[in-house]
Amino acid sequence: MANEIYSKSWWGAGACENNVYWGYIYHSYACGNDNSFFGRFGTPESAYSLRNLTNDPNQFVARISNGEEEFDIKQNEILKFLEYETIRVVKWYDQAGTEQDLLADNFFSAPYLIKDGKLQTENEKPTLQFASDCYLLHQERIRPELGDFRGYLTASFNESQEIGIDGNRIITDIQKTPMNLLQWAGFNSLKSLVYSDINQNNIGPTFPNKGLFEFSSDYTILALYNIASAMRTPYNFLLGQNTDMNVSEFILYDSKDRNVQDVTENIIEDYKIKIKPVKPIGDAPIGIPKK
Repeated sequence: MANEIYSKSWWGAGACENNVYWGYIYHSYACGNDNSFFGRFGTPESAYSLRNLTNDPNQFVARISNGEEEFDIKQNEILKFLEYETIRVVKWYDQAGTEQDLLADNFFSAPYLIKDGKLQTENEKPTLQFASDCYLLHQERIRPELGDFRGYLTASFNESQEIGIDGNRIITDIQKTPMNLLQWAGFNSLKSLVYSDINQNNIGPTFPNKGLFEFSSDYTILALYNIASAMRTPYNFLLGQNTDMNVSEFILYDSKDRNVQDVTENIIEDYKIKIKPVKPIGDAPIGIPKK
């Protein structure tokens, strides 16, 4: 009886296109075993990563450049480019397939994948290094309606970077006010005048107050920042600019309540994210203000 209930023929073929509201175990049983990130947790609104999140082995994850040539690469092709002194990511593909790719304005504003002949990594996995002058831009505005998104940002931050006059931008909406959706701050903190619910590694901030989120784990090592109600309105967003950080993954789901615990656990496990307690705020270093 169980085989009949959870078969594709019992539910109807259309059920296999819906893996949002019923368990992925039953979905896989009925429709085939898709153990990809998308297969397990549903296709996001947008998804940027150097790991292949789809079930397509030919999925491109990024377009890279050495300053002279550009190459579309798959996850398993990254190591082929270690002979180069410098490789930057000029396009970070939206693996969700909605053509919301993140693009660099030019080669010199693109984040690094290989710098000074060294592959940029976090926990032995490739990452994008955003120097203070690096950013990627989401140039399309193809979702006109309101949405209650949830964002998963997997990143680390340089604690000794300078504090910019206009803030150190992590996520920026270039057509909204306030423009700065999420900013780096000193004292192991992030700042937002828009978001009210951000946790780090599935743990809430120790000091959420007036848009300042102080976290208990050292933000100089890779961590997952889970942002509820991210991108509530239509957006053209900028990732980076004026912030020294490494970003391994940025995923947006169009529902803040969709598979949150499972997605969180997957990212933490895949990137081998650890918790490293920080010193009390009085002993913590702070960025050096610009003159």
